[in-house]
Amino acid sequence: MPSNGGTASSFQSVSKFNSQSQKSSKRLIEDPHYRTLNCEPNGIFFNEQDERLPSPLERVISGFRAERQSPQPDFNNDKMLRAIESAPESAVEEYYNTKIFTHGFANLRRDDRAPMTSSQVPILTSVPSKLSRPQPDALYGYERSAFNENGRRFSLGREAIANSSGLVYPFFAIECKADGPTGAGSMWVATNQCLGGASTCVNIAETLKQRLHTASLAEIIPLDTWSFSVAVNGSEARLLVSWKASDEAFYTQKFDGYLMQNPEDIQRFRTVCRNIIDWGRTERLSQIYSAIDALADQSRKHQSAESKSRPPLTPEMPSSKRTRVEPNYPVDEPASNVPSHDPTFSPVPTPPYVPTLSHIPTPSRVLNLNPTPSYMGTGSKYQSPYSHTAQSKDSPRSLPETDVSHIPAPPSPSTPNQQERWFYSKEYRRWYKVDAMGVSTWGPPSSEG
Repeated sequence: MPSNGGTASSFQSVSKFNSQSQKSSKRLIEDPHYRTLNCEPNGIFFNEQDERLPSPLERVISGFRAERQSPQPDFNNDKMLRAIESAPESAVEEYYNTKIFTHGFANLRRDDRAPMTSSQVPILTSVPSKLSRPQPDALYGYERSAFNENGRRFSLGREAIANSSGLVYPFFAIECKADGPTGAGSMWVATNQCLGGASTCVNIAETLKQRLHTASLAEIIPLDTWSFSVAVNGSEARLLVSWKASDEAFYTQKFDGYLMQNPEDIQRFRTVCRNIIDWGRTERLSQIYSAIDALADQSRKHQSAESKSRPPLTPEMPSSKRTRVEPNYPVDEPASNVPSHDPTFSPVPTPPYVPTLSHIPTPSRVLNLNPTPSYMGTGSKYQSPYSHTAQSKDSPRSLPETDVSHIPAPPSPSTPNQQERWFYSKEYRRWYKVDAMGVSTWGPPSSEG
């Protein structure tokens, strides 16, 4: 537990805003009809103290009144306490921040006079009535570093942030006033400020609860979204609680009042305030952790289920193991005159070619099945094995059934054409060649066998 002085604090204060902006804000909040003309149309209501609080809130507040085990300061001979009754507001604020609203608690931070984010204020867009932007004299919430464990900080969106300094999920707002000769404060105005500040704290926590509802986890993971606030001056203090009801309205109600010049009263006031701070850094923070963890766990399960429902991707084979797809022409055995290093040669055999027109590929790859001229004997005279009518160029045809067994195999050319490849079909006992365009042409029948 930190000392009352809070000398070892790591608190990062927020610079105070200019007096002109404060005055313009006060003009609206000091309006005698502010609660009825501005707050209520936006769904923010102030309950009378004699109205009964919701049962869960009554139990929590009852626990706040329990005595603390840590040493308590002695207010009986506190001269500064006597002085703040007629001191200016800055002196009143400094006294309470030193004696009661200290900082330096683990995972907590207190921001002073930092305007809350406008988008977090629960304003109904359909209502023309404006609300004063909350700017508490002190506001307790969480450091972002409190969510570093288990990657929780990555689940914190803009909806969790209360002000420009990055305070997360605030829960306790303090408004100080002074009624001395140098002060112009009013407890009525301070209560109006608590209405806006505490309702905004509730609204920020409700965004996390709404995420639980969307994920159907609200009944499983409890999350208390209520918040607390204090309106205090040198002689009086009012403790208030705010919550969101089932009718979507925000309610604020006073649950305790104290006379600050009475040492016993200020001691009880300090006990309740310190217990609220302890609740915020233990039970409330634990609930927020549970909510964030449950949402993250459900998100991981959904992602896992979606990945399993997708069809598996077929991994691409390495290029060294891919099977080369060859053109659809007959390949049995390479002729001796085809170089072994020919890049177009494939050792993968294909079914032997059956000479029928039904196996002719697409027009761009039509095989040349017309028997080619051959040079028979030792001379150079041209001789065709077929009649002139059979060689008509007007129509394609199948190979005729002419006996060509007397035609010998062609000799190897003296100057091999590197653009052609010769192959021999054992089944048909014939030579055929394939040119560079993939067109195959039967050669003369072999006299072998």
